[in-house]
Amino acid sequence: MRYLTLCCIAKDENTRIGEWAAYHALRGAERLVVYDNGSSVPLRNTLAPLAGRIDIVIHDMPGPARQLAAYAHCLESHGPDTNWLGFIDVDEFLLPRREDDLREMLTDFEEFAGLGVNWVMFGSAGHETPPPGLQIEAFTQRAPYAHPTNHHIKSIVRPAYVTAPLSPHHFAYAPGRHCVNECGFPLPGPYGPHHNARIQLNHYFYRSRQEYAAKIERGRGDMTTEQFRHSMADFDRQLTYCTVGDTEIARHAPAVRAVLEGGPVRATEQGNFTNECEKIALLLARGKLELAEALSRRLVVAHNAESAAWSLRGMALARAGRHDEALSALAASLRREQTVENLFALVRVLVLAGDRDEASRTARYLWWRLHGVDAELQGECAAILEEIKPLL
Repeated sequence: MRYLTLCCIAKDENTRIGEWAAYHALRGAERLVVYDNGSSVPLRNTLAPLAGRIDIVIHDMPGPARQLAAYAHCLESHGPDTNWLGFIDVDEFLLPRREDDLREMLTDFEEFAGLGVNWVMFGSAGHETPPPGLQIEAFTQRAPYAHPTNHHIKSIVRPAYVTAPLSPHHFAYAPGRHCVNECGFPLPGPYGPHHNARIQLNHYFYRSRQEYAAKIERGRGDMTTEQFRHSMADFDRQLTYCTVGDTEIARHAPAVRAVLEGGPVRATEQGNFTNECEKIALLLARGKLELAEALSRRLVVAHNAESAAWSLRGMALARAGRHDEALSALAASLRREQTVENLFALVRVLVLAGDRDEASRTARYLWWRLHGVDAELQGECAAILEEIKPLL
């Protein structure tokens, strides 16, 4: 099962979609699902040089206002085989700001049904015609973070908890499930308070004057051309507020260029699970807490379905003093499977967090399990029984 898939719908974005695909593959997207909305030159032809190195699935979906139909199809067809599914446009680039891999950041949001990422609107930076090279290097002027346009979000969702797309920005979720921003603030709609300490969405909406005129002519994926209200006056207005220099994303340009020139795409290697766990346990025993925590994050990306991976991550976080995150990791472990081992890990994390009362409750439950439901495991779990005795 993949950890992260990204979806877009595009029409006649042939000159820019290769950069979008290469960039997001480098940021950890394991599959890209592209809906071709009737491009004059099929997007599958444009993306063919990347297809052998990047997992790209292309669906043809011509016709006006097809964006939500594409999203619904993607949820049904590709949602079951991915843990996270992000819905963005070809002029939008997800920029994780602490990690280089989007998957590592998403491990902190496993308990939620979706993560809403605020736009950061970028302007033309004075370009009248399409500049040569990469847009992440060329368009370097953005709106201030506090500008109203940056209250928009785009969503990266847990498909298992989504019932339907409601707009290009937000989704309906199963009862009791919801989308949050990077601070854990619930986002019931397509907007929210602007936060971008962890992640932002660079939105190259305007590009050059010539490209913006073509965008107006092309129309939008979620409405007919007649409903598209933008005009060239909007392009002139962005010149007055997209004035803040921002080149942070440009650090990724050399790697993107290398992929576009035929180079390989770096990927998280799914190594031997037992060996990786032993390595992290050894680092914890030696007090190498930062390295153990970093490796545990990669472990849950590569082996996301493994309950034991999340238990070990919880222990690494607890040893690093990050107790709330540790308990979230243990919750993720228990959602996958309830075993003697991850229950014991929960006891240890609760002790480290200073919650002796809850540790005692869990220890008593574990003692009962090993003398009843899992009695056949008593022999091999003797050390666990001995360690939890003081908590009974």
